Amino acid sequence: FINCQTTGGSGFGAGIYHNDGRIEVRDSYFDNCNERAVFVVADETGSAAIFENCQFVDCRGYHGGAVVVGPRNGGTTIRRCTFMGNVDTGTGGGAVALSSFGPRLVEDCLFLFNQTIGLNGQGGAIRVGGAQTISRRCTFVGNHQSVTTGGAAVAFFQAGSIGSQLVNNIIANSTGSPAVWKSSATTITSACNVFWQNAQGNAGGTYVLGATDRELDPLFCDPVGGDY
Repeated sequence: FINCQTTGGSGFGAGIYHNDGRIEVRDSYFDNCNERAVFVVADETGSAAIFENCQFVDCRGYHGGAVVVGPRNGGTTIRRCTFMGNVDTGTGGGAVALSSFGPRLVEDCLFLFNQTIGLNGQGGAIRVGGAQTISRRCTFVGNHQSVTTGGAAVAFFQAGSIGSQLVNNIIANSTGSPAVWKSSATTITSACNVFWQNAQGNAGGTYVLGATDRELDPLFCDPVGGDY
């Protein structure tokens, strides 16, 4: 999906718009989609949304730069995907905005240089809105939030995201706001994460690093060549 475009704000997806039932998107490439690449809205049947082995590059949107997923009783899985250079212009989630209820799993993904630039944008890479979310074995590098009064350069966990997990991730070189932020009405298990050179610090809101989290050089193989 290259150079796809639509207008209208939060209710549309330039590449894919899906409004009920199960959806699986695999081995797909989205480049320069305007008003985000994929929009998956409310599900009434308990069906799942699955994204695997996809790339999202230089997409833009209001509330989610590349992917927005609304309520999903059957869960949402985002696995082995790359998000690079995507921009949210509104409420947050430079790469991904996960809204409302339903379990969410984001694993083995790469988030590079995504950002949120809206006046109330929260979450340069991911914005989690009130759903239990697990992020594990992901690498976040160079993500940014332009608003410095609250929110996160990498991952923002809104109130109600009870039982979320942040495990075995690398979070490095973020700018504009603390890397991870959570509401006081949210619980997160944070373990075995590596933080490195996050310009405004690692933690914001009521988020605190876990006992097994570390601030260490992740020793990327060849970041100039794109090897993380």
